[in-house]
Amino acid sequence: MPARLEAIDAMVVDLRLAVQPLLRDEALFGFEVAVSEALTNVVKHAFAASADREAGVITLNLSSDAEAVTLELLDHGKPGPEGMFEAVPKLDEIDIFAEHGRGLSLILHYAESATYRSGPEGNRLRMRFPRAQQAQPDGE
Repeated sequence: MPARLEAIDAMVVDLRLAVQPLLRDEALFGFEVAVSEALTNVVKHAFAASADREAGVITLNLSSDAEAVTLELLDHGKPGPEGMFEAVPKLDEIDIFAEHGRGLSLILHYAESATYRSGPEGNRLRMRFPRAQQAQPDGE
């Protein structure tokens, strides 16, 4: 997807449609929030300069297994700070009305796990969301 703020909403809607059969409603809401925050952070921070945004691309890889849905974001913008997921405040420790500074807390709150690394292949954020458990038929 292009690294532009105006592209985020459409991408989140497309991803929501793709994972809707796999996630419970409450997990689906969290997926949308976390993905929107992650994409916004990439656009605003990795591609902070407007010239970078024009040329910037974010690659999204969506996969699932029996236990979880995994979304991986890959970009070649400015790397995030080392250890950026360490010492992130919990949601109840931040000002919910703040204009900024909540993104990582929201991602960590709604994703089962989130990992970030930066290297020669680019910046990679991986978020994992638990799948809905299938109801077992009676007697099993």
